[in-house]
Amino acid sequence: MKQPGLKYFAILLLYFGLLAITANQGMAVERLENREYSLKAAFIYNFIKFTRWPAADTADKPLLLSVAGTNPFGDALLPLTQKQVSGRSIVLTKAIADSDWHDAALHPPSHILFVAFQDPELFSPVIAAVAGKPILTISDAKGFARRGGCIELRQQQGKIRFILNRQAIQQQGLELSYKVYDLALEIVGE
Repeated sequence: MKQPGLKYFAILLLYFGLLAITANQGMAVERLENREYSLKAAFIYNFIKFTRWPAADTADKPLLLSVAGTNPFGDALLPLTQKQVSGRSIVLTKAIADSDWHDAALHPPSHILFVAFQDPELFSPVIAAVAGKPILTISDAKGFARRGGCIELRQQQGKIRFILNRQAIQQQGLELSYKVYDLALEIVGE
């Protein structure tokens, strides 16, 4: 004689087993994303190290790092605030909301700006708003460098690579070390 309770128990066991597997996969994806953005934060730090800002930008002021849009880094940028570059500390400023790019008065001052928008319709106004200012713009949005951003981070074959826009970097009044150019996947705007 079959027991109906056993059948329901087996179904519940299967359900909770699948739920646990799904939850573990979600955590694994989250760990990979955290690792990806920790690596991108390390790249940003190295870009900062190998960038020279105009002389008018005094060496006694901290380097300000901002994020335009929703911050995808979580806490991955925080270790940068413990470091110094050429005697200057790095300060992480408040993220700038999507809608605030249409009002220039809302932009906090920045030296480094990570643009978190993936849509060119959203990141193009950001590039326009900082054009000609000594701000190093960085994004992982596809096409960012070709549309006027300074540095585009790209994941290729499991590695983080980058594309540089030489013209954009020069128009911002910045100088990047030749070492960075040598490591670039591609250089546009020449």
